[in-house]
Amino acid sequence: MILGATASVGALVQSLGRITGRRRFQYLAYILRTKGVPELSEVVFRYHHYGPFSYDVDYAVSWASSGVTIVQNTGKLWYQEQYHTFEPGPKLGELVALMSEEGLRMVQDIAQRTKDIPCQELELATAMDFLHRFDEMSSSEAESRALQMMPLCRPFHAQAKQTLVALELN
Repeated sequence: MILGATASVGALVQSLGRITGRRRFQYLAYILRTKGVPELSEVVFRYHHYGPFSYDVDYAVSWASSGVTIVQNTGKLWYQEQYHTFEPGPKLGELVALMSEEGLRMVQDIAQRTKDIPCQELELATAMDFLHRFDEMSSSEAESRALQMMPLCRPFHAQAKQTLVALELN
């Protein structure tokens, strides 16, 4: 399970070249799990402050970025909050080689379809989908609840709904 999650994390970095923010991995892995990527089939997501969260994915990001597969850099924003970027390391190919052809194809597709979507939009979209699927809310109830819990994501409401449709979620 962890190896599959780690290979999926590596495939995301390889497909995108650079990922900014640890939370983005959570949203992308949730989408990939929902879409049926075999390597993520046993990964469990729970609702967290920022939408779907998996300890397995969090561990996979930490493990992959602690060696030479993914390079993690840390920076500070003007108001001193830290952020992380993740880029391919010299041995990333060895990790990605563990992916099935189907899983790798799905990762590459979702990576390309989501590469220009702001993190807050993915956050809201995945939260709405998670609440609908796992808390058994109607789509409109899940949307209302997610907006209530994530007021800073409200400016991305319309786009998040479009993202759900475009990614064939919810």
